[in-house]
Amino acid sequence: MTRRELTPTATFAALVAVGFFAPSLFLGEVPTQRDFINTLLPYKVYAARAIAAGRLPLWSPESSFGAPFLANYQSGVLYPFSAIYYALPTPLGLGLYFVANLFVAGVGTALWLDKRGSRPSRASLRWP
Repeated sequence: MTRRELTPTATFAALVAVGFFAPSLFLGEVPTQRDFINTLLPYKVYAARAIAAGRLPLWSPESSFGAPFLANYQSGVLYPFSAIYYALPTPLGLGLYFVANLFVAGVGTALWLDKRGSRPSRASLRWP
């Protein structure tokens, strides 16, 4: 897939990502879906506060009677896009974190489909 062919797909992925998380980006609202409030948000906030204090969050004393934090796969402390929230620990930073994830997922899916012989932009134009 050439850059010219990828541009409409990337634009569409960006518009969908921004549209889906618009309340977080433009209104300062935090998404509250399913386990987000109980799991993801507390983990992101704890990791951001620890990193802002200059320490790597290896252990979480607040979880139960203490639990490994860096080794917990759900905390995502070393996940590259988590740096967005660490730099901007606000609803806007959280929205940008989600937009970046959804954008990369959309573009990655388009590239994967192209590698398998499908053209996602052409397929979407032939909607029944």
